[in-house]
Amino acid sequence: MDLGDLHIFSSVVDAGGIRPAARHLEMTPATVSRALRRLERSVGVPLLTTEAGHTSQPTDAGLALLTEAKIAFAHLGRGVLMARHTGRTGAVAIGIPPLPPVIELHRLLARADHAFTQTGIVLRRVSWRDSFTGNSLGSANLDAVVALIPGPTADLQEIPVVPLPRVAVLPSEHRLSALHGVTAADLDGERAVVGSTLSTSAARFWGLDPQSNGRRRRYSRQTNSVSGMLTAIAEGRGFATMPALTPLMWTRSDLSWPALDAAPAWLGFTCGLRTPPSVVERLLELKADSS
Repeated sequence: MDLGDLHIFSSVVDAGGIRPAARHLEMTPATVSRALRRLERSVGVPLLTTEAGHTSQPTDAGLALLTEAKIAFAHLGRGVLMARHTGRTGAVAIGIPPLPPVIELHRLLARADHAFTQTGIVLRRVSWRDSFTGNSLGSANLDAVVALIPGPTADLQEIPVVPLPRVAVLPSEHRLSALHGVTAADLDGERAVVGSTLSTSAARFWGLDPQSNGRRRRYSRQTNSVSGMLTAIAEGRGFATMPALTPLMWTRSDLSWPALDAAPAWLGFTCGLRTPPSVVERLLELKADSS
């Protein structure tokens, strides 16, 4: 079963049909239909009822599939990310964040099992690129709350809906988990950073400038190095990442924004594969000091 197909099916349930789901996912109706057919072949039962050639409500098997998927994902050990779309029917889309069909389920689970222990993420839009060719794999407007369900547990709580923008933890999807067991902590504050774009080559972040009356600015030239990013964070200017350097953790003392005073002791990003070992060692020291 492909996780991308499962996400597309959830979007169809959420939107009430193939065409509205296709518009939301920025796909063609034919692409959505093919994903549904693949998913139905993999489970062996119809997932949507049809009336006069149009998709209608999910079948009992379709609803059961979404429920079983949530429970199965919650038993992965350290857990996986689950996104609950806001302002619609409440159907749950599953992913890290929801991924295109080209990402196979077993590949995704291998990352999910040791990428995080607990976190909350709010994002507006994500896009994907092939890490080898650089070709675009699609994008989506997500207006969603992403939360981690720590495992193992079968007691799935309702995922809280958080107003945008609030939280800022966004890993590069193809660069997850060089550090196993690192916790990406949740930030809760109006001046938290808002993730704008996620790709395999770089994750760009936007900071809310305390001196700009809340206007968002993207910092790139000032933050094209580890020291530059640390300086930008310490000065409350937000930050941006450079390609293949998504990783970084900060103790609370590194953050100067008053809104972050109540944040957990440290904020973690998954570690990019090219992060210098000396940086990793220092980050682990910071983590140990703050725990």
